[in-house]
Amino acid sequence: EKTVDYVIDKEEIPAYTYEQVQAMDMSKPSGVTVADLKLVTRYKLVGTEKKLYQMEQDYNLNCLFLLGVASHESAYGTSQFHKNNVCGYGYSDYDSIDDCLDIVGRVLAKNYLDPDGPYYKGTTIDSVNKTYAADPAWDSKVARKVAYFYKVISENHNKQLEKLK
Repeated sequence: EKTVDYVIDKEEIPAYTYEQVQAMDMSKPSGVTVADLKLVTRYKLVGTEKKLYQMEQDYNLNCLFLLGVASHESAYGTSQFHKNNVCGYGYSDYDSIDDCLDIVGRVLAKNYLDPDGPYYKGTTIDSVNKTYAADPAWDSKVARKVAYFYKVISENHNKQLEKLK
């Protein structure tokens, strides 16, 4: 009984708004699990949940941000100009989608989100947009996806918590 009460009181993944996501530090962990990621991956990105989660652990990169980039740049992996390049990063082919996520996750963390990185302008999606993408609306498109992911995950958590009550 005490464990159930603790989980009900403390377990929470907020459904952040678009504005909150726009202001969020993408170099901080999302707080989601591999199971949570399975709720929001689609099409050819299904199966990348462990890699996305690992990127967050290895590189201090919000994995929902990386998923947002991949989802936006490749329509969830269904549209790629180069083989397995789901993040639209450079003009390269990748051995696998996981390989692309690993390389782009590391590049985002070290070059764009780290104050010592060559393209660092801050830790928000808007800051990354200044040097990552040519589209000036790229940040809003990615942020909308990230906000949607948080919403779906939060709703699932709340539904599961209700079952415990």
